[in-house]
Amino acid sequence: MLTVARVLIGIGTSAAFPCAMVMIRRRAHDTVLDAPPGGVLSGLAIAGMAIAAVGPPIGGLLIGAAGWRWAFFINIPITVIALVMAVRWLPKDPPLDRADSSFRTVADRIDLPGIIGFAASMTALVVFLTVLDRRLMARTADRATGSSPHTLNTPANTADAAANPCKENHA
Repeated sequence: MLTVARVLIGIGTSAAFPCAMVMIRRRAHDTVLDAPPGGVLSGLAIAGMAIAAVGPPIGGLLIGAAGWRWAFFINIPITVIALVMAVRWLPKDPPLDRADSSFRTVADRIDLPGIIGFAASMTALVVFLTVLDRRLMARTADRATGSSPHTLNTPANTADAAANPCKENHA
């Protein structure tokens, strides 16, 4: 059940930023601005990064101090307040233009090369970080045992490394 909840949170979170961008762009268009104000878009991006950086440690402290149920006792009321504020103050979407809702028109608006490029780059990043993590773990283990790619890991070298942890072992 917790996994399902995390998936739903991920879907909602991934939809929040693009929706906010659309709302800012519509508001700029309604007020006859040529482009959305850069400060608002920057502030939105900075707020998102700050929450992503500060939220998990605060959540960890809260759960560690009060237990996992407190994450719900705090987040559910905040979510309800945010939903009430959104319903009251955010402008309604304009009516859909059904003339432009054919599959072809919608498909033309989707940036398929961008989606594929983003997916490929994220996959490459995850693979790189996974391999990097394994190599760093192996290097850390090698330093702890005193072995290296240039050293035969014999019982004598291992005992010497354990007895002299600060000594570089270049046998």
